[in-house]
Amino acid sequence: MSNDVNSLFLFTVGERQTDRKFKIQGLTPFPTRPDPFSYVGKNLLNRFRQEHGYKEGTYTKVWNGREDNVVMQEILSARPGIDPEELYAKLEAEYPG
Repeated sequence: MSNDVNSLFLFTVGERQTDRKFKIQGLTPFPTRPDPFSYVGKNLLNRFRQEHGYKEGTYTKVWNGREDNVVMQEILSARPGIDPEELYAKLEAEYPG
């Protein structure tokens, strides 16, 4: 979608539908559906945090200058389709604590 494109949006108001045009500038489109691996990754990262001292306050959230969720996203981006066990092992290998 280009930044100067007039996009047509369909709005439903009760039983009536109306068409409206909006000027879109500088808007990045959302993906058509959420990436299931982001949910799996977040769940796994939360488990990783708990197993590495999050509740006790000993967990290190910043790993060599990058937040843990950024590290996880980098792993997921580099390895699309990675299985959860391998992701957990990669997090273990990156974890500085």
